[in-house]
Amino acid sequence: MNQIKYKVIEILIDHVRIVKQSLIEMHIFYNAWIEGTDKKKLNEKKREISKLEEDGDKLKISVIKKFAEAESHGLGKLLELALKTDGILNYINEFTDRLIYIETNLPDNIHKKINKILKKSIKMGEVLTTAIKSLLDPPEKAFNASTQVHILEHEIDAQYREFENNLYDNKDLEISNILKIKTAVLKIEQMADHIENIADLIRIISYST
Repeated sequence: MNQIKYKVIEILIDHVRIVKQSLIEMHIFYNAWIEGTDKKKLNEKKREISKLEEDGDKLKISVIKKFAEAESHGLGKLLELALKTDGILNYINEFTDRLIYIETNLPDNIHKKINKILKKSIKMGEVLTTAIKSLLDPPEKAFNASTQVHILEHEIDAQYREFENNLYDNKDLEISNILKIKTAVLKIEQMADHIENIADLIRIISYST
């Protein structure tokens, strides 16, 4: 295997592990918020998530530095993969940023819907990690893993629509809070779409490099 490709993919694997950990931390943050943890502790947890984003940026820069050499070997798509994967961290931070300013108790049925979406997003991160690792293997393996990403995205889409319908039907929440909650959770649905696009790129890379 081309040694430059191998080195870049190794960095990408480290990067996606940070993404996976960030998804887990996002779920922990959500549970802390739902339990009424005070804002000081929530902000501490938020800083931990932001630190993971900083760590991800450092690895992204490592890929960019190797890119000049990689591009001459026809591996420019790997830079695109690094940039797109780094974008997942932005959605995670946008979700937690919005959540911390919602000051209301969630109805149990709404909480359960959100919790299901977050758990599914963690699973999506796990499969994405497998897909990127599979770039070191025969292309069929990466293709199969990316197919699982697509399946999970469709499941999150369905879960989001169910959540949205339940949210709009709720009579106890104020309109302002309904909009705040929707805007926060929409970031997770958009993140799932973004990860699906990454899976398509992984398929292209696996068969072209």
